[in-house]
Amino acid sequence: MAHQPSDYQLVTGFRKAMDGIGREAMAFVDQYKRMAEEPALRASFASDAQRIRQIEHDRMSRKEATLYEPYQPSY
Repeated sequence: MAHQPSDYQLVTGFRKAMDGIGREAMAFVDQYKRMAEEPALRASFASDAQRIRQIEHDRMSRKEATLYEPYQPSY
């Protein structure tokens, strides 16, 4: 990709975004795997799960807009 800096930038951006999402998801899993021992965690589970879903949805929307848009018909 040395000859295509815009592609390199795009791939690097996606990688960084995925790394961030991975950290968020793993923090969620690490926190809620203790839910059986810490029932108080149940109160925040639904909102935190929704936040993780929204993060992933936003990422997928950005990817689709970025990668699929050039292939859409122009009519």
